[in-house]
Amino acid sequence: MLSSICSAISLLALADSLYSCGNYYEAITEYRRYLFFDPSGSGAGYAWYRIGLSYREMGEFGRALEAFKEARMYAATEDERERYRIEEALVLMAQGRWEPAQVSLLHVATFCRDPALRRRARCLLGVSYLYRFNWEEAERCLSSCLSPGDPRLERIRVLLGKGRTLELKSPKKAKLLSTFLPGLGQIYAGDWGAGLNALALNCLTSYLWGRSLLKGRYLDAAFWFTSLFLRYYRGNRFRAEKLAEERNLKVQRKLAEEILEILGR
Repeated sequence: MLSSICSAISLLALADSLYSCGNYYEAITEYRRYLFFDPSGSGAGYAWYRIGLSYREMGEFGRALEAFKEARMYAATEDERERYRIEEALVLMAQGRWEPAQVSLLHVATFCRDPALRRRARCLLGVSYLYRFNWEEAERCLSSCLSPGDPRLERIRVLLGKGRTLELKSPKKAKLLSTFLPGLGQIYAGDWGAGLNALALNCLTSYLWGRSLLKGRYLDAAFWFTSLFLRYYRGNRFRAEKLAEERNLKVQRKLAEEILEILGR
C-alpha cells in the first residue's frame, strides 16, 4: 500500500518535471500512468488539470476541454473546481467560443468563494467582452477587477468611452450606395481606390454591352452583359458591403488591442 502511494507520488513528480521542461506529450503519458494506478484519488483532479494544460500548450483544444471537465469532476475542493473552470474558459476563448466561455466565467465570478479567483474571472470576462466589442460590459467587469487607485483604470475608461461612440459604417448602406452608383459604397467605406476602380470597371463593361446593343448586335450585347457587366456589378455591391464590415472590424479591433496593451502593463 505504502509503496504504491510512493510510486504514484513519484509519477506525479516525474510528470510535473516533464511538463516544466516543455515535454508535454511525455508529461501526459506520465499523468495518465498515475491515473491508471489512482484513478479517483486526491490527486486525480490535479493530474487531469495538468493533462488539460499540456494539451492546451500543444494546441489540441478539444482534448484540453475534455481533460478540464474531468479535472472539475475529480477536484478535491470547490475552489479547485472553480480554478479548473477558469482554465476551461480560457480554452473556449482561444477557440473563439465566447458565449460558453462567458457562462463559465460568470459562474466563477458569482459563486466562487475565493476572492482572487473571482477577481481573475471578472478580468477575463472583461477581456472576452473586449473581443466581442461590448464596451459597456467590458467596462463594468474591468472596473470591478482593477483597484480604484490603479493608474490604468482611468485610461481604460476613456478608451472604452471612445468605443461606445465609434462612428461605424453601415454595410447595408454601403451595398445600397453601390447599387445606385458602382464604387460609391466603397468610397463611403473609406476606400477611394477600390471605389474608383469599381466605377471604372462598371463604366467600361456598360459601354461594351451598351454599344453592342445600340448597333443591333444583340448576341454580343447579351454576352457582354451576362459575362462581364453582371459579374462586376454584383461583385461591386458585395465588395462594398464587405469593405464596410472589414473597416468596422479593424477600427474596433485596434481599440480593443490598445486597451489590452494597457491592461497588460
